[in-house]
Parts: sequence; C-alpha cells; structure tokens
Amino acid sequence: MDKTFPKPLADKWVEAGANPGTPGGILVASKAICPACTPRWLENLKRYGEENHIKARCDERTSFADWVRSLRGPDAAITITGC
Repeated sequence: MDKTFPKPLADKWVEAGANPGTPGGILVASKAICPACTPRWLENLKRYGEENHIKARCDERTSFADWVRSLRGPDAAITITGC
C-alpha cells in the first residue's frame, strides 16, 4: 500500500518504522533509496551496468531525511513504497 507523507523519507523505504535520521542512501535517477536498501541497489546497479543512474550519494555525516530535504525542499510530498 502506498502512502503519501508531507515530509520526505524515501521513495524506496525498507520498512515503515525505519529511522530517517540514519545517514547514508543514494539518489537513483529521481528515486531516493534509504540507507538500509542502498547495498542491494548498488549490487543490482553494478550487476546490470547501470551505475551511471546514481545521481547523488548521502555522506555519512548527514541524516538521510535531511539529505532528501536538501535535494527536494522542506515541504516535498513523497510517496512511500516498499523496496
């Protein structure tokens, strides 16, 4: 079930209770991928030679939620779906 939230968490989020304060994550095309899902996404992107779709990476000093807000703005509505 998709849900729309007024504050950005992730387009692909591993579980509803995941912590948006965790650092890490990547932007693939226009999809924000949470820190928990990033390793699997990186593996699959490499397997299919699609690493060029990675547009940005969150550094380890910034929370994922803050990073997404910096990319999209503080009031961006994000649709959350399973990974």
